Amino acid sequence: MNRGIGMSLQIEEEIGKDLVGPLEEMIVKKEVKIDGKGFRRRLYTPDNTYLTMLVTATQEDRTLQNSVVIFKRVAERRMGVTGISLNTASYTEARKRLPLACVQKAYYELINTETYKENKWFGKTVFITDGTCIQLSDTPELRKKYPGQVSSFQNPLAMLQGVIHQGSGQVVDFEIGNRQTSELALCSKILKRLPKESVLLADDLYNSYCLFAQARSEGIHVIVPAKRTRSYRVVKTYSDADELIEINLNSKSTQKPWALPGAPYPKTLLLRKLTYTDPVTSISRSIITTLLDPKISACDIVLKYTSRWDIELAIRELKTIMGMALVRAKSEEMIFKEITVSFTSYNLLRQIIQKASKPSFPPSDEDLFQKYYSFIRPRVTDSLGRRPSPGRPKTPRSN
Repeated sequence: MNRGIGMSLQIEEEIGKDLVGPLEEMIVKKEVKIDGKGFRRRLYTPDNTYLTMLVTATQEDRTLQNSVVIFKRVAERRMGVTGISLNTASYTEARKRLPLACVQKAYYELINTETYKENKWFGKTVFITDGTCIQLSDTPELRKKYPGQVSSFQNPLAMLQGVIHQGSGQVVDFEIGNRQTSELALCSKILKRLPKESVLLADDLYNSYCLFAQARSEGIHVIVPAKRTRSYRVVKTYSDADELIEINLNSKSTQKPWALPGAPYPKTLLLRKLTYTDPVTSISRSIITTLLDPKISACDIVLKYTSRWDIELAIRELKTIMGMALVRAKSEEMIFKEITVSFTSYNLLRQIIQKASKPSFPPSDEDLFQKYYSFIRPRVTDSLGRRPSPGRPKTPRSN
């Protein structure tokens, strides 16, 4: 226990001082190549620029001026160069020249997929998905492509769909659209990239015939809450709380704007409906899943679904602790770069902390990212006993 806590505190101290060394080491270890056209191979090289962006994403101060200070440390460490100007113009141009495709490629390469093998559930890798709105800078270009709520909020807004790996907490994939884009449309794109035989946990919005059909065709299993209004036929009863059901294709489903055009949707689908009593509220609830294997008990599936709240904590960490509630970039390409780099930094920090904290065996309701990266805040829970991220602590309401 003491060894694990000691190592985690060292990580916390390292984060507070300088992450250039640890992040550079992980990039080198993964043999990730950062390259780009138009760079003069002197000071503001692609790899120096990228490493500066990664470190900046972990800082509370993400201004260009502070980024140049960080770049100065990067260049001094990697190239032994001194006397670097703190003018922001060169670094600004270097960020623009760094290709988005290069940043995206590095994001996927730096995900630690080895954790997929370490965190199997009945031989399957579990992911959780959800969407959230993020605020963008108010520019004419972004206001046109990412309009906000006309009635109450004028600033541009984007819809961000994320998928985290349950076990490591890494953001393993994401899609971005405007506020009018359906979460289902964004999730549909991500489904094609998830590993076969994975399990995806989602909320009731994702209870959709087309999503079930696509997931099945992609070899992905889905667990979502049941809809009270959905009609079905009971095919087989395993127990009072466990039924094999059949649902029919509704012609309106294929007319949704996010439905795959010309996709061969089957006329019927077999699903499993599980009913249970919420231990907190004593309310009877139901979930539906494409997992038909009777060897996976109803209890196991229900318990697995109750861990879906992990995605809510991850989103709050990203929006509050990592400062992604507001994306500061002024152009669409730079927005994608900023978000991708922030997710990469988040994943690398999780890898560092997880590796350092393995001997400590923390309680299941403790999150090391929050505990050792954020400031110390009171541990609070909501009305259902769930723990919000310390990035957004509860405060007494004034009278």
